[in-house]
Amino acid sequence: MANKNTHLVRSEAVVDINAAAATAAFAMDAPRAGYLVLNECWGRAEEATGTQTGTQGVVSIEVGGTEVASFTCDISQAIGHTQTFTPDGTNATAANPVYPVADGDEITCVTKTQAAGGTVTGTYRIYLSFDYGA
Repeated sequence: MANKNTHLVRSEAVVDINAAAATAAFAMDAPRAGYLVLNECWGRAEEATGTQTGTQGVVSIEVGGTEVASFTCDISQAIGHTQTFTPDGTNATAANPVYPVADGDEITCVTKTQAAGGTVTGTYRIYLSFDYGA
């Protein structure tokens, strides 16, 4: 779906996988109506991820409090490692990985599941892809 109307927004804050579950790290209002292109949204490790031997951290994107995509953090990755979000399968799917947003909808990046066990480290800067149509 990417085209000349696609815009990438970089989160101002990082999502910490050692934060408590449901911790919102970054929130913004959609600048205008369009679509969040979920398979083009991604996170970049700004702190290396640890071993997370008990539970791997999970990062999610919510629109108006509804989860629309997430990724499970890879174990023992270096700074710069990237991961792409996966649509949640209900609100958006792999076959249709876009989620409509209205002007002003709140979009939040959240620590969905806190990592546990072993060495728990890792922060991700989130990049959100918007398509505003023709």
